[in-house]
Amino acid sequence: MAFLLLIKMAEESTLTPRQIGELILDLKEELEEIRMEVKLLDGRLKQGDLSHEEYTSEKKRLNEYMKNLIERITGLQKSISKKDRDLARELRQLRNFFQVDDLGNDRYVIYLAAGTEHLYTINFSLDNYPGKPEIQWPAEVLEEMGDPNNFIKALRQWDPAYPTPVFEIFQAFEQYTWNYFNSVQELKDQLREIEGEFVLQLIRDNYIRITLISFNKKEYSIEIDLQDYPDLKWVFPPDVEAILGSASTFLAKYQDLEQKPKMIDLLHDISWEIDKHNKLSFDFKVLQANASDVVTELKLDPVAKKITGFIQGELKTAEAKFEFVADFSKGYPEKPPEITLNPVGTVDDEVIGKLQHYIADSGANWTPGSFFIDLLNHINMAIFKSSLITCVVCHKLFCPTCDNPLYLPKSIEGKTCHVVCSNCKRPYHKHCFENTIRSIGKCAVCMQSFVAEGESGEKKNLSLDF
Repeated sequence: MAFLLLIKMAEESTLTPRQIGELILDLKEELEEIRMEVKLLDGRLKQGDLSHEEYTSEKKRLNEYMKNLIERITGLQKSISKKDRDLARELRQLRNFFQVDDLGNDRYVIYLAAGTEHLYTINFSLDNYPGKPEIQWPAEVLEEMGDPNNFIKALRQWDPAYPTPVFEIFQAFEQYTWNYFNSVQELKDQLREIEGEFVLQLIRDNYIRITLISFNKKEYSIEIDLQDYPDLKWVFPPDVEAILGSASTFLAKYQDLEQKPKMIDLLHDISWEIDKHNKLSFDFKVLQANASDVVTELKLDPVAKKITGFIQGELKTAEAKFEFVADFSKGYPEKPPEITLNPVGTVDDEVIGKLQHYIADSGANWTPGSFFIDLLNHINMAIFKSSLITCVVCHKLFCPTCDNPLYLPKSIEGKTCHVVCSNCKRPYHKHCFENTIRSIGKCAVCMQSFVAEGESGEKKNLSLDF
């Protein structure tokens, strides 16, 4: 044993201080293993794996070996500086987690990965240790993410008196870059979703503007600062604040959700709230523009949210006239308005009873995209012979482009110029529809569809060039 120890000591005399530091770590690991063996001896004795004599002999041998290891470790530690010992430990830890090449003179190369697409070869020096490591970050890192000294806490708060393990610096870098590129990809996906539905503009670096188109082609702009994504700063201009309140107030209702909604979902909510605010006045304009002379004296009370007017036509063999009141204050536009009809003059009780049935039935198919003129038209067609239907764009029966009618009576043959929006089923002249799609990219009424449906039921995807 003594002879082998002399050989080992002769070999150790040729080692560099850093190699001695590595050897000390190896010996300490071996020492821990021997200590575990000693602890296991008691269990082996109780289980009968060892006799008492074998137990005593083995324990004496292991204790002697541990004593020699401790003496070697103590002697080696005295032969090198604390810096060499600490750097040996740092390199051991680094190599446990990463591939590291030694370039000499305390300079190294480490290979890091942030997913399969982002691989980095980074040079660093520990010559100044326990001072902060000198790391040469690649130019692509500095350009894409900025200086890691700013976003890695261990570098930002480096204390030579209590230096952070170096491997933790590179672990933090890998974690940051992994999250960064995942966030970048997630942001790109969200922006693609927004571009598919809204007009998106890049105003300046990391700052976008989204244009929402509400009823009557009125535009509203929402701005988003993406600098601290996924923490976003939403900016509402005054016209949006007048409808929704401040951005912070509007978005507060989403703060307690376990999963934060995507930007596209928030824009849908914002757009719908704006649409709800504008829809009644637009609903009234649609009614005014499309109603024929059988609907008269139309009035809108925006405060009470009521539309009033008169509707008339031929009922059986006599002319009849009714005053209608439509109350939009109870859940509109999710729910239909409450409609009451009061006859002007004498009308049979039987007819009044049928009217109540028609009114109740008129809202059965109501959706948030429906319009009041649809309800009034349903009642009108059920009671009277006249109709309110015209093109929802030009408000005429005959197309201003080709002069063909929107409809022809069943007994008459000829050409019509007619399509309906595949989403809301509103009637258009084909040319009016095409012009509307080219102009705003959406149905002028429901603001959603790009597809027209012909009279025979076939669908026609229009070629759009914005």
